[in-house]
Amino acid sequence: MQDLTPNIPACRAWQNISLALGIKVVFLGLGLFGSATMWMAAFADMGANLLVVANGSADVANLRATNQSLISNNRQPVSRVESEHP
Repeated sequence: MQDLTPNIPACRAWQNISLALGIKVVFLGLGLFGSATMWMAAFADMGANLLVVANGSADVANLRATNQSLISNNRQPVSRVESEHP
């Protein structure tokens, strides 16, 4: 079966990893210079986690919308992203 969805999940995964690690590096640097407290780092990390979850949830919404349009056109729904390896 031909995969009709673009390879968006892999792109979003890299975005999520970059965001989470980027915020950790920024607060590590600020902590080394004494500009950030532990509370600031904890709140920034929790905020980054919420952003990562929200960004990942967009994949679920896109897959659901794609399946609804395929079902309305009498076509086979798309399963979750399949592995490239057999």
